Amino acid sequence: MEYVTTVAEGQDVVKTLMPKMRVLKSDQVQRAIDQIQTVLTMYRDQGAVIIPQVVISDSASSTAGTIDLLVIHKNGSMQIIDL
Repeated sequence: MEYVTTVAEGQDVVKTLMPKMRVLKSDQVQRAIDQIQTVLTMYRDQGAVIIPQVVISDSASSTAGTIDLLVIHKNGSMQIIDL
């Protein structure tokens, strides 16, 4: 089951997420979090806007989905990050 969770500023992300994890070990979770934070910081430093959980749909085919992170770069180009 997919879910989105919020971690308050200053709260330990790994300790908050670990009770919900069924497969990953805490060092793997920490590594993943560090990698995601590095990428997001890089995009923000470049002036990009990052929008989480963007719903897209096609009414002609009755298909819909969610983009985990949509990055809109300063030049207007967009990038989809699927986590």
